[in-house]
Amino acid sequence: RTTCRNYDPDAQVPLATFSQLMARVFGARGTGHPVPGFDVYKRTSPSGGALHPTDCWLIVQRVEGIPSGLYQYRIDTHALEPVVPAIAPPQTGDAGTTPLGDAAPRAWTTAELHAFARIAVAGQDFFANAAVLCVLAPRFHRNFWKYRNHAKAYRVCVLDVGHLSQTLQLCATQAGLGPFVTGAINEVDLERAFGMTGYQQSPLVVCGFGTRATTLVKSEFD
Repeated sequence: RTTCRNYDPDAQVPLATFSQLMARVFGARGTGHPVPGFDVYKRTSPSGGALHPTDCWLIVQRVEGIPSGLYQYRIDTHALEPVVPAIAPPQTGDAGTTPLGDAAPRAWTTAELHAFARIAVAGQDFFANAAVLCVLAPRFHRNFWKYRNHAKAYRVCVLDVGHLSQTLQLCATQAGLGPFVTGAINEVDLERAFGMTGYQQSPLVVCGFGTRATTLVKSEFD
């Protein structure tokens, strides 16, 4: 697989392809109930203690049949849950987000969603052009519940995100799409938009995929 930095800004990802990628990478392959009130999942990627703490939050820009916007992927039901942004609609050229204030939340325009995608990946326009951006954010308490006295509990969360991002890279490549992953992100803006509490859950990377452009504009270091 190779990292894509040149996306077709008009091409949409087929719904069937998007659905298959979500299921293969983030979907539950099985469940377990080791103790009352606590479930564990099986995925195609490994996870310390089979805890799989990482949630996938989505910036969907161009998928056939899915309105553009913010979503959370539900691992247990293989479904998208729309997210009402908890920030003011970003504008082109914004370097960060602002609180919603007294204004009523509303659906964002395509341009506003793209402006947010650009903020999410710290101004990397080439990644902001991807059809789908996946925000990988561990719920730290899932790991700390079991490994609360272990100094490497956070490290396992970092490894978890790494496994998932690379599984996505491989599956997207197999599907004929161009993938990317970056750690250069504005996690505070992502936390605000998706309504996360930073010390409980926070993004570590943003990865994504889309249709490659026919012309190479940005260097891909190949």
